[in-house]
Amino acid sequence: MARIIDTEFTGRSVRVIGDPHIARIFKANVPLHRRGEREKMVNEVFRDVVSNSPAEITIIIGDLFDRMVVPYATILETAEVLKTCPGKLIVLRGNHDASKDADIRSAFDVLIGLCMDTPTITFVTETYVHEGLGFYGWHPFKDAAEIAAQITSPIDAAFGHWDIESFGGVNPNLIPIDELKKVTSKVFTGHVHTPQGFTVDGVDVTVTGSLQPYAHGEDPELDFYLTLTLEQFNATPPATLVNKYVRVMLKENEVAPEPIDCLGFTTKREGTLESTLDVAIGEFDMMGMFRGVLEEAELPLDLREKILERYQTDIVGQIDA
Repeated sequence: MARIIDTEFTGRSVRVIGDPHIARIFKANVPLHRRGEREKMVNEVFRDVVSNSPAEITIIIGDLFDRMVVPYATILETAEVLKTCPGKLIVLRGNHDASKDADIRSAFDVLIGLCMDTPTITFVTETYVHEGLGFYGWHPFKDAAEIAAQITSPIDAAFGHWDIESFGGVNPNLIPIDELKKVTSKVFTGHVHTPQGFTVDGVDVTVTGSLQPYAHGEDPELDFYLTLTLEQFNATPPATLVNKYVRVMLKENEVAPEPIDCLGFTTKREGTLESTLDVAIGEFDMMGMFRGVLEEAELPLDLREKILERYQTDIVGQIDA
């Protein structure tokens, strides 16, 4: 499955492709013999939605790559895919595609160079207007509102890579509704991985979501990620879970089941440190980072809980004191 939007503006067919995150690595809780399957799946879906786009204008709405630096082969393969797009292709820069260090060049920058000989491809690092549509790239040094203010003429729709809610403090990438509503009433944004839609100040906002769901909580359609009680897990035929990520929620006295053959398998005990603690130091969620390392090491649930409890008591407790 792929999260794309096929629509039309004033007679022009448009395809919007959710954040691809090419080169994302799926490793945590993935069985060794299944490693690499999901990466291949993402690449195949990406190639299909670009190469077989029926639209006159195809838009990749940011975060083409999962991180600033990816393997050379990935950059070359991505360039080849982009060049197969039948019509006009517009690629927005997302926050994963650039560095806040002005002296560092990213994979996205290299890709721009590789595609310079293809006039049908446009990379948007700031703003761009094409046939009545406005495009806004993520910028490492400029606020979203500052960039949005650069387009002042009416447009049929705006496409950007914005946050849709404030998390307190300074929010340089918050969707600039005040600026956008001056030029359009239709907005599409990437960045947020779960598809949704809402209206604010007369502006209809469509969140494309990522190309595919990449984590629990990003998959309301349950295409890949399932969270089951132990009773539900035991009642589900294993064959139906082969191409799913399975998370089993355990009550206090329940014994964790044996892993099954699936894309990813994990267990989580309700009411334990693993599901309730959230200790942040500065901008870093240290407990979350530590928990992720333990999960990636594929340690048994009971052992992870003991380690996290010792960490909470010995390390965090001393910091709080």
